[in-house]
Amino acid sequence: SSLTHVDVERALSQLSRLMDEEHLYQNESVSLASLADAVGVSAHQLSELLNERLGLSFSQYLKERRVLAAQQRLIAEPDDSILDVGLAVGFSSSSAFYAAFRDITGKAPGQFRKENLPESPS
Repeated sequence: SSLTHVDVERALSQLSRLMDEEHLYQNESVSLASLADAVGVSAHQLSELLNERLGLSFSQYLKERRVLAAQQRLIAEPDDSILDVGLAVGFSSSSAFYAAFRDITGKAPGQFRKENLPESPS
């Protein structure tokens, strides 16, 4: 394992902090290498960490973080267009956003928003 000399818990906690507080997933050009550098491990170590500890590839992890952020924004920012939400969370195109969103939630972003927005009083 390439994780023998890695403080796995510290690396995971740093990864969470970078995603939760610094929103690195929003950078559409974030790469395995750049994220590993920010966490303080090699790209190979980060890949192994994601695979073994979270059961996810780097691209799947990034996609899940972006879709989670998009779900929150779709509800919090009901006046933002769906494309604007997708671009804001780091997707490079509407097709990439729609495909990832549907893959993870089983729904289109517009359907998710409609089903989760509070009813507006009429």
